[in-house]
Amino acid sequence: MVDKIKVENLSCYYNKKCVLETPYINVIQNEILSIIGPANSGKTTFLRTLNRMNDLDITYSRKGKVYLDDKNIFDMNMENLRKRVGMLFAMPIPLPMSIYENIIYAPKHLGLAAA
Repeated sequence: MVDKIKVENLSCYYNKKCVLETPYINVIQNEILSIIGPANSGKTTFLRTLNRMNDLDITYSRKGKVYLDDKNIFDMNMENLRKRVGMLFAMPIPLPMSIYENIIYAPKHLGLAAA
């Protein structure tokens, strides 16, 4: 059994208010994990932390470590991390840029559109 994702003492804060405390979670390769809980229990914060979407919010801070294949995701290049950790939302959420930049984001990074 190989750990794909390992979370150690993760705490997430908005405006210095703790919104998530996760001591330890290990997700084994090919394991199916469900995250279930009431509204405002930190589910989305946790998922957004896995590909560092929360880093874009200036009120967000965190403590702890998250590893993907034994590499700390907070030490990884964000673009390389997001190539491996995707997000799918119930409602469309654009990246924090213009509509045009959102539309050409993938083609541009694949070299299919002018920079």
